Amino acid sequence: MQEPLVSRFFKEKEALHCLLLAVGEMVWLIPSVMGAEVVSKSEESAPYYWRGMEIPLLAGTDLIKGQEGASVSYERVIILQSVQQETKIPFWGLLLNQLPQIVSLTHRDISLVPEAKRPPYIQAVIHLEGREELIYLPNFLEIERFLCERSVFIVS
Repeated sequence: MQEPLVSRFFKEKEALHCLLLAVGEMVWLIPSVMGAEVVSKSEESAPYYWRGMEIPLLAGTDLIKGQEGASVSYERVIILQSVQQETKIPFWGLLLNQLPQIVSLTHRDISLVPEAKRPPYIQAVIHLEGREELIYLPNFLEIERFLCERSVFIVS
């Protein structure tokens, strides 16, 4: 039986191009169209600038209580486009442990893991065919709300 969340992603396309992102101790799966650019992490902390815009920079551990400031070595930043049309944050950066991995998936490659513990800001936990670790589907609307509440800056 096909899970509703998975079938929703594959209504119009046979394969979906995605990125696997190493975010702290988790691996996130996102549609590849959300990623604007991957850059090397600079030594700068906040504020973070990308193409002349000040953007919020997020570590996945910032979203999980008790893991704020956890010791994770971040090498890259992926610049993500906001999923919301009208927002003060059109782009934001997510710290990564390594370069994203590009994957093409069909509905046969994905299965929901309903019994898995879902951390905050994660809408589903899935298993990908051929991979051992659990994969997390982030809730971008909630993450962007978190960024808007936390960030006080001007996008130019």
